Amino acid sequence: MNKVLKRHPAAPHHGPARIVIVDDSPDVLHALCRFLSTQPLVEIVGIARDGVDGVEQVERHQPDLVVMDLQMPRLNGLAATVILRQRFPHIPIVLMSVHDDEGTMEVCLTHGADAFVSKLKLTSDLLPQIERLMSIDTPEKSPGRSIETHA
Repeated sequence: MNKVLKRHPAAPHHGPARIVIVDDSPDVLHALCRFLSTQPLVEIVGIARDGVDGVEQVERHQPDLVVMDLQMPRLNGLAATVILRQRFPHIPIVLMSVHDDEGTMEVCLTHGADAFVSKLKLTSDLLPQIERLMSIDTPEKSPGRSIETHA
């Protein structure tokens, strides 16, 4: 299950989307970096293992997009999203969690996330969300296609 919220229309993005990834699991970070590094439309500019470091990475790198875990030590993804939304309202945030339920998704979106993706479906659902949030045109996308909600 993943859901997106259109907070603001994304301007067309040219070149790879510069992304900061925030997750406390070394295995998830490694897998995400390995997966995204094979994607020509993505450039990983920062990695953090908790929300405090994630906010610092965003301040340092000013990325185009943040992909962040929901549950982390020191500062969880919800609290970090609230801080990032206040400081950088133009940067889209994708929250992810192993908890793939309607309640978790709604909490993420009401706290300022632009999209929610289940960690159980990262390889199939994350890249389309990045493309949508960055308005990246790819040959695989059909004209006029817009991803709003997946159940």
